[in-house]
This record gives sequence, C-alpha cells and structure tokens, in this order.
Amino acid sequence: MNRFSKVILVFLLPLFAMVACAADKPSAVPNVDHRRFVLVSVDGAPFSASKKPDITFAEELRISGQMCNRYMGQGVLDKGVLKVSQMASTKMFCMDAALNKVEDLFFSMLMAGAEIELAGESLILQQGGHVLVFTAVDITQQF
Repeated sequence: MNRFSKVILVFLLPLFAMVACAADKPSAVPNVDHRRFVLVSVDGAPFSASKKPDITFAEELRISGQMCNRYMGQGVLDKGVLKVSQMASTKMFCMDAALNKVEDLFFSMLMAGAEIELAGESLILQQGGHVLVFTAVDITQQF
C-alpha cells in the first residue's frame, strides 16, 4: 500500500464509520406507545370545540381516536415523518364547523405524512405549513 492510499484510508475510515452508524440508527421514534393526546392548538391558536379531539397510540404506531368522527389506522414512521396512508373512520355529520375543518386538516396531514415530535408532554404534528399541538392525558380519561 503506497503512502497516498494510507492517507486516503485515514480520512475515509471515520467517514465510513459515521455512515455505517447512521444507517444502523433507527429513525428518531418518539415513545408514544400506549399514550393518548388531546388537541390544544391549531396553527398557534388555542383550540376548543364541542368534543376534545384526540389521538391514541398503541404498539407499532397503530393509532385511533376521535375528532368529529372516530378513526383508526396504521402509522409508519420514516425519518421523523408519521404517515397513515389508509385510515378508517366513521362518516357522521359534524355540527361543529371548526371541528369539522380541523378533522379534515388532521386526516390530510397524516395521509400526506406529518413531521412528528414529542416535546415533554406535547405531541407536535407539522405538515404543509400547519401545526397541530396535542397534550398528553391519562389514557383511561374520558371526555
């Protein structure tokens, strides 16, 4: 091995090690299993409605909850983006216009893929310039 090859190895080995570690490292998965969150703000404004919209996480990012309608789906997390490509929900008429609008936004964000962050007791979903902030509650608490 000539001197040039040794110099190249000295510089490339740490780079290969960093790339290998990054490839083995799973996406930053917030620990949301068996946690329930209620919606507290939409795009920076406090949110209140006739019902308290929520999201509950089970194992393997199975989600369920209620906005105006009850919903459930299987989430996939890739590089900090939560996506629920197939979501089942009831199709009841929603008398609360604000809640109906937020439900549409929430479903479209998850179907498109929303950045997800867990900051203390806050769950933050961001997509397309919209930000939904939820706060953790006791999973058994009913509204």
